[in-house]
Amino acid sequence: MRTELSVSPRLPLYFGPSDSALFGCYDPPAGAPARDRAVVLCQPVGQEYIRAHRSFVQLATRLARAGFPVLRFDYCGCGDSAGDVEDASLARWIEDVGRAIDEVRRRSGRSRVSLVGLRLGAALAAHAACVRDDVASLVLWAPVFDGAAFLRELRQLQAELLRFAYVRPAPGTERDAAAEVLGFRLPAHLREELERLDLLAHGTCRAPQVLIIDHDTAGIAPLEQRLRASGVRVETRAVAGPRIWLSEPFRALVPHQTLETIVQWLSEESV
Repeated sequence: MRTELSVSPRLPLYFGPSDSALFGCYDPPAGAPARDRAVVLCQPVGQEYIRAHRSFVQLATRLARAGFPVLRFDYCGCGDSAGDVEDASLARWIEDVGRAIDEVRRRSGRSRVSLVGLRLGAALAAHAACVRDDVASLVLWAPVFDGAAFLRELRQLQAELLRFAYVRPAPGTERDAAAEVLGFRLPAHLREELERLDLLAHGTCRAPQVLIIDHDTAGIAPLEQRLRASGVRVETRAVAGPRIWLSEPFRALVPHQTLETIVQWLSEESV
């Protein structure tokens, strides 16, 4: 006998200030007893956002089926939100996470929120958890905690892409081409902010519980130690699965084991 899975009635919406509205999708709880915790999904940016999009839709669906109200959204200057990338900054994106928290609390009626972030989205979630007292838990998935190293990685990927490109920058436009990474503009002010990004030197995380997920826990040991030193209860999981932020969208596989790990941990942590 076939069992039909319940599907959450997903609601596309805009929220925040009318002159700089953010686009998001809200999934109310479906298919399980509603939990007293909402979840905000903090996506990566640029090409990593495109590559991770399908998995984040899947994650939102699974969390809603587990009883969580869920909001995923686009930062200022990204996706379908207002603004251009020149208007964006790390500080503004952290504020956007705060606006998403306020929105999901308002819509769901929950007072506490869990944040789930991937790559740069994990760094933004961690920063937001340092300035708010309503973040109950934090999931950092392959977090970027060294912005300078992240930039070097992006430049290496860009150089590899150009090796196989059919076109080359026109003479005199090399400087403009250097401000582009995998098809997305990366203005000078954002590059400078990323160079200074260092979660290991940041303030105290107010979220009492943190899960860090990566394919190799050795690489995230410094962040784990930093969080533990600030009194946070930290759990790390090495989960095998596709590194979706590195795969072309048409080749990307949904990392089911990682998604199930996140849903299970949040379900157990919110009991």
